[in-house]
Amino acid sequence: LRTRAPWLAAAVALVATVPLVVFNLDNDLAALRFQLVDRHPWTWQWGGALQILEQAAVTGPLMLGALAWTVWDALRRRPLPWPECVAVPIAAMVWLLFFVLGFFADSERFRWHWPLPAYLLLLPALAARWPSIGRRMATAIIATTGLVAALALSYLSVAAMPERAADWLAGKRYPANFSGWREAAAWVDDAGLEPGERLVAGNFMLAAALDFYRPTAPTQPMLVLDDALNRRHGRSAQLAIWGIDETALMVDHSSRGLVVAEETAQRFSDRWAWYQSICARFDGLELDDPLDLHGGRKRFVRWRYRAYDPQPSCRDTAAIPPLGWVEIPSHVDRGDALDVFGWAMQPELGIDVVEILVDDAVVAQTRRTIDIQWVEQRWGDVGDPAGLKLAFRVPLETAEMAAGAHRVAVRVRRGDGRTWPIHEQPVVVSD
Repeated sequence: LRTRAPWLAAAVALVATVPLVVFNLDNDLAALRFQLVDRHPWTWQWGGALQILEQAAVTGPLMLGALAWTVWDALRRRPLPWPECVAVPIAAMVWLLFFVLGFFADSERFRWHWPLPAYLLLLPALAARWPSIGRRMATAIIATTGLVAALALSYLSVAAMPERAADWLAGKRYPANFSGWREAAAWVDDAGLEPGERLVAGNFMLAAALDFYRPTAPTQPMLVLDDALNRRHGRSAQLAIWGIDETALMVDHSSRGLVVAEETAQRFSDRWAWYQSICARFDGLELDDPLDLHGGRKRFVRWRYRAYDPQPSCRDTAAIPPLGWVEIPSHVDRGDALDVFGWAMQPELGIDVVEILVDDAVVAQTRRTIDIQWVEQRWGDVGDPAGLKLAFRVPLETAEMAAGAHRVAVRVRRGDGRTWPIHEQPVVVSD
């Protein structure tokens, strides 16, 4: 810090913030307001204590302890040597600040990188104390930190192989933000856009992926529907500034086009209202094909529309695809029945047949004959002709199934003959 180099670097960094400041001043502080106000609940959250585990997972538990020990060892010395007298207190304050903020600030989006500046400032101080740590402890710190890095790289490698990720990573561990975009882009191009037709994406993330991966250059900008995902990630203002949000669709309301949306980007309990909202915005909305990827972990839906014409409610519920929930055990002993239970609903058209598939072959068909209350309690009257009899149960015989992993899927056939995927998962049959 006694040389000019770090101060020159700081000056360059400060100058680099000028465009950000100018942009925010010209746009009602949109970016700053989201980062500092809108994204945070600013209420006490006990989940902030999980930051200790999060940071242990980022750096390795022993490395995190070594950095904390470095702060303690440096601050107990009087006087602190240069430049530790500046670097360590700053690092400690940054670390403490973000830890305290973690109890009040956003916990939904990724925050594990927040203390990184503190770690960078502490590493030279830790290096100066490295000889006093001892060979065994130093080896253990390096080994655990290396293991954390290897696990992180392994996860990213799996994310690069989405066909494996669907089998290996379940629930929130599935790398949804990294998967399916190339396939979705090719699928959209296969639909074909006529001259003058608009492409409308369901949210900002899908729009960005399609814009990046589509092999065909668009003849006009893609537009993006208003969506909770846009607001949750602070992209609504950005889309408005670029002139590609739903307001632009209102201006160009008479154009025909294609709407593409990702069903799996929505929480399951929100999908009925979400589909109704899409249906209510367009005139002449016609349901096209789905794109079902990685065992249903990613599902995209596309529609053709005649015009953008928002109304209070959906005009043609045939544009809403079936929705359903299925529960299947992940393991079964050969010879035992595999219990396939679930429900499915389709407004107005209803569902004629439920099909069970094993390794892409239909092995059973059934109808919905069991009452279920969840749909009415959560979504009200959805208009399915079956009323409350939306559920089904199939005891699937496994005696003739080979031992090992199988893909079990459920699809339904609507009243108009269209089939639609509902669920797919691996099931292991054991001897």
